Amino acid sequence: APPIYFSAVVITAYFGFRSALVISFLLVLLVSPMVGFSPAFPLIALGGSLVAALNTKGISRQDNYAKIILSTAFINFFLTAVIGLLEKETWAIISINVAQTALSGVISVVVAIGIMPLYEMIFNTVSPLRLIELSQPGHPLLKRLFVEAPGTSQHSLMVANLADAAAEAIGANSMIARTGAYYHDIGKLEAPMYFTENQQGDNPHDLLSPLESAQIITQHPKDSLKIGRRYRLPVPILRIASEHHGTTRLRYFYHKAKEIAEKAGRELPDDKEYCYTTPIPSTPESAVVMLADSTEAAMRSSGIENIADAEKLIRSIIKEKIDQEQLKNSGLSFADIETIIDAFLQVYAGHFHERVEYPEAATETN
Repeated sequence: APPIYFSAVVITAYFGFRSALVISFLLVLLVSPMVGFSPAFPLIALGGSLVAALNTKGISRQDNYAKIILSTAFINFFLTAVIGLLEKETWAIISINVAQTALSGVISVVVAIGIMPLYEMIFNTVSPLRLIELSQPGHPLLKRLFVEAPGTSQHSLMVANLADAAAEAIGANSMIARTGAYYHDIGKLEAPMYFTENQQGDNPHDLLSPLESAQIITQHPKDSLKIGRRYRLPVPILRIASEHHGTTRLRYFYHKAKEIAEKAGRELPDDKEYCYTTPIPSTPESAVVMLADSTEAAMRSSGIENIADAEKLIRSIIKEKIDQEQLKNSGLSFADIETIIDAFLQVYAGHFHERVEYPEAATETN
């Protein structure tokens, strides 16, 4: 039974509740002949694995790990005791069996929970349990972001809503996209007042040259990676933090530098000095966060409040990313891009209190 409980927890965490039930059932069929087809074994094994999987599925905080352990031990204790009484076993035998099954449940679940970080490190993945834990507002890094860079914190929440909707729509991992969006701008903690969403008065960029400003701004994805590693964020989240700007150009500061050079009769600036030097998105989730990030920033600064204008802006943003070859390694198709645009519009429709009209629906109503 211990391997069955172990697999129930691990498979639920990484592949879902239904997969865990199927595997648990198959393992019970496989192991039953080895224990002499005792009717008690499949009942206890299936009961314990079902409870373990259910509690793993419903977990919301790391503190709830104790709930999985105790509930699995309790159901084993209860089923073993009931079966022992029905079979009229002696109290001594019932006590031994109860202790063994309860202990096997505890050990199995503890080992399963303990091995998850190792599994994530080896296979470069992250469990939904870990993502849920990282998404809690009380996480130290998110608390820092809220206090030290409140504008960035609010921006990240909106990016997370957009990324979650888009990732869900294209069949990508919406939990990774949402959690990655929460942390994508943590590098701004190094210099929060140099980013417009955190400014409440004077703009420190007024005292800097365009190149100095560009160097500060383009540093934040690298700082996000550095801070994320310090807080031991999982690889998929670090990837999003590192890739969400790719190699795009800071147009504002580049054009400002160009104007200054032209007026002074100097050589035009090197546009490469005004570009991010981080990797371009390598997964659908990373690309979705890039698009959500650019969309949220542009929509916030534009003041647009209707769907038609929002669609034009979103399409222009995404076209620019495609033209700059930022999405070529992301695995997104053109159909995915259209789906992402629709998902973004649905989110903004809720803010504008409008309904998105699709071509088919529009034709039917005309």
